[in-house]
Amino acid sequence: MRQRQSWTFRAVALASAFAMLVTSALSADSLCKIEKTATGVKMLRGGRTLWNFEIDNPEGRPFFHPLALPSGKVLTDIRPKDHIWHLGYWFCWKYVNGINYWEPADAKRQGVEPAGLTRVTKKRIEITGLDCIVTLDLKYRAKEAMHPVMFERRVVQIEPPDAKGGYVITVKHRFTANEDVVLDRTPPKGDPAKGKWSGGYAGPTLRLAADVAAAFEVRGSTGGKSASEVTGNEANFLYFADPKTGEGVIFSQIAAPNTSRFYVWKDKRMVNASPVYTAPLSLKKGEVLDLCYRLKVFGILTALRRSPGAPVSD
Repeated sequence: MRQRQSWTFRAVALASAFAMLVTSALSADSLCKIEKTATGVKMLRGGRTLWNFEIDNPEGRPFFHPLALPSGKVLTDIRPKDHIWHLGYWFCWKYVNGINYWEPADAKRQGVEPAGLTRVTKKRIEITGLDCIVTLDLKYRAKEAMHPVMFERRVVQIEPPDAKGGYVITVKHRFTANEDVVLDRTPPKGDPAKGKWSGGYAGPTLRLAADVAAAFEVRGSTGGKSASEVTGNEANFLYFADPKTGEGVIFSQIAAPNTSRFYVWKDKRMVNASPVYTAPLSLKKGEVLDLCYRLKVFGILTALRRSPGAPVSD
């Protein structure tokens, strides 16, 4: 009799837990919807933008903005006065065969186009429930050149939000050289340990809103508790969280070469996972480079018991 009562209690407890889980999931679903826009796709949660992916824009570089924390606070910054080419969460090479793809080409850096152009040539947006996959074809060429130096297939997956409003963005890049290519950066300068550093950046970048960056603490997967301690050191991911609210973001390198390092501004407003931090990368014509990065935006403090991504690979 006791055994039967024990099993009955467990069954009721499991059923209740399952019902709560289903109710929570349904509640999250009812709050959210995905919409295609004139320039991309976005998700609304409770009538507010949770994330927005801009594919067609004056810069030619697809980017996310805004990305919001589950509370609704905007995580990202876009076209700030100090660096108007910073675009929320975006990917951009610094130099391709010596041509600058990062900053505007005009002397005052107030324009839109750099000397190297990134252009989307094809896009496909697939929405299944609250799951969104965007597939893009891009080409890279010097502004004055007739033919692209490199092609890219980019697959962006935004997973459905959890009950707390957290979500995951995974971006896979496959670059194919159309001729011999050197991918480079401004070499790192200074010494983070002495409080002054610059250079080394290229690739996926997160420009944080100033108030969010100021509230965030940073941790590296291999140690480090400040921007200076994580910049230039090997790490699979960086973890940013507001200790007061528990909200934050994890920026992971899922597949990247061994030349990769994170680069973080001292005030944490810029976070970059550079695939060319320690050295340039060279591709022969027809050669392929695969990269993959992931952002996990969360609404509760996440324990760092294991890496949220696979180890960095060669």
